[in-house]
Amino acid sequence: FVVIFLIAVVYTFAVTPLFNSVATIEFEEKKPKQEDRVYGNPEYDQYKGYLATQLELLKSRKLAEGLVERLNLAESPEFATTPGGARKWFLDLASRLNPNIVPEEEEPNAAARMNNLSDKVLKRVSVKPVKTSNLASVSMDATSPVLANQLLQNYLDLYLENNLEKRRKESLEASAWLKVELVQVEKKLME
Repeated sequence: FVVIFLIAVVYTFAVTPLFNSVATIEFEEKKPKQEDRVYGNPEYDQYKGYLATQLELLKSRKLAEGLVERLNLAESPEFATTPGGARKWFLDLASRLNPNIVPEEEEPNAAARMNNLSDKVLKRVSVKPVKTSNLASVSMDATSPVLANQLLQNYLDLYLENNLEKRRKESLEASAWLKVELVQVEKKLME
């Protein structure tokens, strides 16, 4: 019993606590009418596809990379990585015991580092749809409540900015198409 108690005490003091910040977001897209909400209806299937797409976009590497850049997580102690870990420790020990062994300095390239940091962000993000609604619960874990909140707020800001940019591009493309059509209609009217 004493051994189990000691293990529990050591574990309690050794484990870093994780705090969770949660937000609920709503997807605004024209939903099919109530009578059209039946399986097999193209409008309903299209809406379900839209929701699934938005949920996957919330878990995308693009957002994670944007968060890494925006908050400079490469410099954050919580996200900092020590290259090599145990391997580096053993190489350092071996070089002390045998001076002919020179420990290699491994500096990961920028792409590998970004990939590693993005993976760490994605492991902390959780996206869960709320059943029978167009809502989703998005959460982010961190070792401090302030950091968890900051990470989540910036992550969701990036998601919203990406959606707005996509809609802006679509509007500009539609506007350009309408201008071309207007010129063609004007030419036909002049003839």
